[in-house]
Amino acid sequence: MPAATPAPSAQPVGPKKPGAVRIGIFMPQYDLGGPGGPTASESVRTAEEQFLTGPKIEVIRISALLPIQATAEAKEKQCDYVLVSALSQRKSAGGFGALKTLSAATPMAAMIPGAGMAAMAASQSLAIASSTAVMASSGVKAKSEVSFEYSLNSPDGTSVLRDAQKTKAKTDGEDVVTPMIQKAATSIVTLLNK
Repeated sequence: MPAATPAPSAQPVGPKKPGAVRIGIFMPQYDLGGPGGPTASESVRTAEEQFLTGPKIEVIRISALLPIQATAEAKEKQCDYVLVSALSQRKSAGGFGALKTLSAATPMAAMIPGAGMAAMAASQSLAIASSTAVMASSGVKAKSEVSFEYSLNSPDGTSVLRDAQKTKAKTDGEDVVTPMIQKAATSIVTLLNK
């Protein structure tokens, strides 16, 4: 039996640039079925990072997976905000219109302040972000409703911006993820630039 691969450790981050806002991105919850897991979650996080990074916004990845550890890491890395997100799919199961729900709402609720857990919680090229998010869309099924939920929180757990978007896929593997991430990033950047 091969030895277990050690979990990635938090990478040191330098001091914030003067006047910059630093956002720590937690590992997104991913539940679209099909190929996914950590690779698809990383694709979602990479797209979020690409859309949010800009001249006045620094984006860093939070390595810790447990909410309490992720919150501590975000504070240690001088994050002004943390981004928590979840991607899920509700697909038609056929028959009498029965629905099978693949929902990330429960894991996400555990990461949002007020849900009983520890407090958690300038767009770049669309082509780059889109190619990154294609992996995240690989589990999308035709006629499925895909949801993208996110919450931008202060490190102490106060929610600053929260939203949920839904869209229906027309074809298997359709990239419905990129537009939702882009819309979320636009809302976040607009809020932070006020």
